Amino acid sequence: MDILEKFIRKVAYKFPKGYPDINNPEDKALLEELIGEAALFEDEATKFDELIARTFDNEVPAVKGSYQVPSNGGRLTLNSQDKEPFIKLFKVKPNAGVGNGEVSLYWLFNYKNPNSPDTKAQENRGGSDPDLNINGNGVEVKSYPSHSSKIGLGKFKEDVESRKVITRLFGVLNLTSAFEGKKEFVSEVSFNLNDLKQSFEQVLKTKEILSKEDVKNVLQNYDIFQALENQIDSLLALVEGGSPEELAKATMGILVGNKLEKKPGAGNYVVNLLPKDPTDIVFHKIPDNIKAAIKAAPYEKVETGTGVSSAEIQVNYNLFN
Repeated sequence: MDILEKFIRKVAYKFPKGYPDINNPEDKALLEELIGEAALFEDEATKFDELIARTFDNEVPAVKGSYQVPSNGGRLTLNSQDKEPFIKLFKVKPNAGVGNGEVSLYWLFNYKNPNSPDTKAQENRGGSDPDLNINGNGVEVKSYPSHSSKIGLGKFKEDVESRKVITRLFGVLNLTSAFEGKKEFVSEVSFNLNDLKQSFEQVLKTKEILSKEDVKNVLQNYDIFQALENQIDSLLALVEGGSPEELAKATMGILVGNKLEKKPGAGNYVVNLLPKDPTDIVFHKIPDNIKAAIKAAPYEKVETGTGVSSAEIQVNYNLFN
């Protein structure tokens, strides 16, 4: 009995006739789905060590160099003898959920002695954990064409704090812009640091107007204006007495920080391997306090190193260097 026959017998009970009728579109679709699930499960069960052994026909080369994660980030230089096997492993992975470079880095840190591999590097799959754990350091593995690329961190729609700040800020901005007869509105989907700065300029201007005694006397009986002022006060509390630039950086710090605090985590690392030359490897150290680091960074550096496109937060990790 071959493996396909064994599989069909195992899943036969799921079909109305007790077997998959390939002339029935529903049976055919279900069979394809079951085969896909079985293949995915088999791949996920494959350990990195097994993939490495399979790649080299059980004759795994020993790592010649000695490697550590650069404590403050930086370039990782490979021994010339390690480059060929490293490149060979670069695209080896068990499934689509594992990125290029994870297995090759796993080999690099563990296979000084192929007969008794170390456990310096450990694989993580799924969840919010970084891709690898190397000597106690969480390491998220990327393969972007440039070390200075802006890298997507994912959408911020599930980050409650981020959504709250952005909704309030652009809500105030667009409401006051409507009062002034403006027809262009800022989108929550795509914006940059300058958009945030200009938004806070409008917020501060509105706060100044609402604080005037004669205006207060007129508007104090209208709940909508009291609610507007409360929203403005909550935004300005991000940086007490802050300028539009400082408030914009604090807001971007919340967006980026909420993502990076989850993965790879404050104090951990993101490593990028160039697709055209996987041995060109740079580690980026994530600050222990991400939001404070962005608030303290020069405005121009945050401006060029961050942004939001299609509701996805983007960051250039050189921002932290």
